[in-house]
Amino acid sequence: MEEEARGLVIILQKLAQRGGETNRRNLGMVPGEHAKDEPKSGELRRIVDQYARLGQRELADLQKGSLNKQFPDNHFIELEPSRYTNDGYSFLWCSWRLEGQPEAHFLYGMFRLGGRHSVAGETTPKGHVPQFWGYRFETPSWQGREHRFHHAQPIDSMTPDRVPIACALPRSTKGPTFPLGSSTVCGLLLTLVLTILGRDVMDEIVADLQNDSRAKRNAYVTNGIKEATGLVLNP
Repeated sequence: MEEEARGLVIILQKLAQRGGETNRRNLGMVPGEHAKDEPKSGELRRIVDQYARLGQRELADLQKGSLNKQFPDNHFIELEPSRYTNDGYSFLWCSWRLEGQPEAHFLYGMFRLGGRHSVAGETTPKGHVPQFWGYRFETPSWQGREHRFHHAQPIDSMTPDRVPIACALPRSTKGPTFPLGSSTVCGLLLTLVLTILGRDVMDEIVADLQNDSRAKRNAYVTNGIKEATGLVLNP
């Protein structure tokens, strides 16, 4: 399972590298045509600054020691937002246990500004209300009968204790539960990428991995790509 741990880190490093650049633009931290207007980006930045970003070195350290890893609370990697809603801030919290029966929990969340909000008779301009939504992607749970398959379902929290985020959109976190065709932890992570970010982004990430000799030598990465997309990395 050490090979799968290395595969997870390879994928996470690629995602973090791409996500950091995109999110800095959306938060107005990079001058240029893609930067958002300062009032909106400043409001969003105040929210996301409550969280710590894991860098490339910290991700590389996840390959060391135990095969059971969990991001610290309020520590995430940045993801590029879905191109369907590309004006927000996306991030990912991860936990996995590769000793014995593999187990993984990948929590994807997005903060964005949208909608209207009324307080004491005053209505904020449209597009200035913080909103959160997200999904958890998980391996089968063998403690009950409901989730004995790889699955995804809505969340209103980004921590293991599931304390709701104040601006989470009101919706059920019990369901629907979407079954996924993954068979490994690496495959589950790549299925999250395809599901959330879309096929165009997935193809770009696969092209990046094609140029990474570590990825091409890692059976969990290559099999996960084939499982999620049908694509095969050239040797």
